[in-house]
Amino acid sequence: FKYLGLLTIDEEQRFGVNQKERLKLICNCVDVLTLSATPIPRTLQMSLSGIRDTSTIRSPPPMRKPTISYVQEFDEMLIKDA
Repeated sequence: FKYLGLLTIDEEQRFGVNQKERLKLICNCVDVLTLSATPIPRTLQMSLSGIRDTSTIRSPPPMRKPTISYVQEFDEMLIKDA
């Protein structure tokens, strides 16, 4: 963490308040970028009150490929090939 300049947290809702406070103690001069598809109420309130900045991506990036999901029975060979 000695030369850390930017910390990116994907799926912010998986982090609790204790984890976020601990990160602040470890990396007090690091810029933190948190990503979430659905902001948690505490983060949304902080944004609305001006404590925290929030940006919204309203359109997908150019050339974005769609997500393809499959539902099927467990197959070990399929997992190895993935």
